Formats: sequence, structure tokens, C-alpha cells
Amino acid sequence: MSTYKKFIHAYEVEEKDRSEITFSDSTKIHMYSDPALNGVRLVGVYNDVKLAYDYPTDTDLTVRLPEWEPQATRGWYKFQEISDKPTGTSIKWRVSDGTNDYWYTSGAWTIVSLATDWNTEAEICDNIATFPWTQKKIQFIANLVTTDESVAPKLYGYNLLIYTNIQWYNDILVDSFVPYLRTHFQTIIEHAGQTSSDITSIDFDDNIDFAPEQPLNIVDIDGIFDYYNDPNFQTDLLSSYDSGTNVATLTGTVVSGTTLYILLKVEPEIIINSQHSDYTEVAKTPAIVIESIQVVGNNAKAPLTIVDRGNAEGWKTDYPFFCNLNLTCLLMDPSIRQTFNMMEKCNSIVDLGLGDQQNSLHTKGLDRYFGISHRAESLYNPRPNFTDIKAYTFYLTIHNVYIYTRDIEEAPVVASMEFETGIKQQTGPFDQSKLTNPMDYPAGEWWFTIQHKPVED
Repeated sequence: MSTYKKFIHAYEVEEKDRSEITFSDSTKIHMYSDPALNGVRLVGVYNDVKLAYDYPTDTDLTVRLPEWEPQATRGWYKFQEISDKPTGTSIKWRVSDGTNDYWYTSGAWTIVSLATDWNTEAEICDNIATFPWTQKKIQFIANLVTTDESVAPKLYGYNLLIYTNIQWYNDILVDSFVPYLRTHFQTIIEHAGQTSSDITSIDFDDNIDFAPEQPLNIVDIDGIFDYYNDPNFQTDLLSSYDSGTNVATLTGTVVSGTTLYILLKVEPEIIINSQHSDYTEVAKTPAIVIESIQVVGNNAKAPLTIVDRGNAEGWKTDYPFFCNLNLTCLLMDPSIRQTFNMMEKCNSIVDLGLGDQQNSLHTKGLDRYFGISHRAESLYNPRPNFTDIKAYTFYLTIHNVYIYTRDIEEAPVVASMEFETGIKQQTGPFDQSKLTNPMDYPAGEWWFTIQHKPVED
């Protein structure tokens, strides 16, 4: 484990996650109705006699938080809940691997079987390191309870300290952005061929009549039609397509001499760095070239911390490198029609909200989401040094990327602090007995000292 980095996953219950959060009884436990307020709470009912809220004292009110699937994890280490628990309230926990719910008992993680199978925060923190991680998926379930109907616990989220082998730029660009481009820019290519014998299927790798002239990454077939006998393309001859074998099965026998019109769904080649002697070879197939990557800004972002309260241990991150990634990309294809098809896909990328998981860039390593948007007008024109090749240039920004360049450090834990304040120095003599209002203090510079020291619990 010592060869891996540590990372703090700081999860905060937010409005954007509402669809991924499950409540046992939404009339008694729910998120705040005000989207500006984050957290899970028990739902109080206003008591006109007490002029206060009464909270449910049920013992089975639970919230199942979203799954987290970091593919770069190499183990869990510590856990901390972020909550507010007045006297008479508690929050207990279970852990899921995405299939079963577990609790820690008798020295082992055991599948939950009873309604009373719950752990405290301290028990989860002390033993999360032994929870299985090879499935690279974890989920927390919380049980919020109060024995005093006048108060209720509030859950704001949790921190999870993990081991990881994350490589930040590879995670964002190679492992996440490149697959995003392949998926988002899948396009339809028109293809045709004539049968030299009766056939019931087409093997696009071996059938010389239908093998594409240029290398294509075929992911699906949109349709196969008889070009001359069905000029309006109303009868689809495709029964199924196996992307593993690259074989299309037809609905029946197609006789020799038939010209078939085929709609191939392909994903483009993705190339990073255009400065290569074989660069012009890219244009023989649909391709996207990431021509340049610019790292912009280093805005401040607060460090993350996590505390093991039971053992008085703490860890903190360094200030992360916080920036935007500006990318210049080229769409290229020998066919104008196919280039325009991909241009339509490009135009569908709009300014995306950072909280919109449906459309943001999802990074697999640590299961994070980043906004992505156009940053300038796109341009379709000839490119220098290319012969008879036009390219569509578009400019994207990946927003608010944060990268921790240093490993997490241990940090001292302070249970509480005492403060003493006083005037250290003043400018000019004056009679303090006459100063009854702070506004009466004379103008000038003032110094105050704040002394603090750890206090043992």
C-alpha cells in the first residue's frame, strides 16, 4: 500500500444528486426542499401548541447515498461522516459493494440480515480498510435517529480516504476525454457493394465485396437495403450485427448480383499530438486530432481534510492545482458528407452545467464530473500542408480540473480551542473610562492578539 497515493473523496449531499439518493420513507426523511441548502434531514411537523417542530422518532429511517465507482482505487483507508448530531440523536451506517449491504461484526464484514445491523461512524472508520475494494465500487447507507422529538440529526456528507494509483492527466485526457470523443462523435458512413454469390450474412473483415476500402471502427449497422430494387430504402435487410465478429446477419437470402446500400455506424480515430510524419494518413478514415492542449490558470481551491475522531488522527491534502484545459481539435475525413455528419455532433456540445452528470465529462479513475463547453467559434477551412483535405477546427474547454501534485500528509487533530483576545498596542493616549461605545475609539491602527491552545477532552 505504501507505493500508492492517498486521496480524499469528499462527498457532499447536493441537489444535483437527488435522483441518485433513495429514502426509506420520503415523508419522514428527505433532502432539504430548498435547493440552496445541502444535506439530509428528518422531516419535522409544526406543532401549533409548542410553536416548534416535532421530528419522527422512528428507528428505521434511512438514506442510501449514491454509489462511488473509482476505477483507480487500490483500497479504502478511513471514513468520516459530516453531520450535526444534537444530544439525543445518532447516525449509524452500513456499507454496500453495489450488490449487498454489509456491517462490521465479530471481526468481519457480514451481509446485513437484521434491522438492527448497523455500525457507528467510529466502527466504520476503524474497519473500512478491510472492506473489499476489487469491485471498485462503494456505497454508504445512513440511519438517522432521534429519541427527542424536539431535535433531529442532519447529514451533510462524508469523507473517504482511499489508496489510489491515479495519474491525473491520463485519467482526464487519455482514459476519459478520448473515449468521450469516440462515443459522442460516432457517425453514419454510407457504404455499398455488390454480391458475387448468394449470401445470408456479411463478414466485413473477410468478404471482399463489402470490406471497406479505408480502415473503419464499425460499432453498429444502421441498416442494409437493396439499392436498385428498393430505391426509397423502406425494407431493411439487416437482422442483427455482432460487433465482436464484425458480421451482419441478413433477414433472408440475398441473391448474387444485388447491390446493397449499407449504413455503417463508426467511431472516429482519436489522435493526440498532430506532429507526426504519418499525420496525413489520418485523413483516410474519420478522425479527430487533438492538436493542442493548453493548461490555463491556477485558481485557489481549499485543501481537503479527514479526521479519525476515535484515534485522534487526521490527514490533509495540499492545495490542488486548479485549472481549465483548453483543447484545439480537428475533425477530418476524405468525404465532405462524413465530415459534415461529425460537425453536427460537434455543434450538439453546448455549455454544460458543472453539476449536470448527464452531459459532463465523466472521468473513470476517481468517478468525477467536469463541465465541458465550446470556448470559440468553430471553423471549416483548408489546413496548411494538407493536399485536398479540409478540416473542421473546434475549440473545447474542460472546466475546473483539480490535480493534487503532492501526497496527503498527516495533520494534528485539535479537539477544541480556547481564545483570549486583548489590545496589544494602541496609537495615542486616551481615557478608556470614557469609551463606552466601540465607535468612540480613536482612529488609527489597532493590534489584537488571539492565543489558542489544544484542549484535552
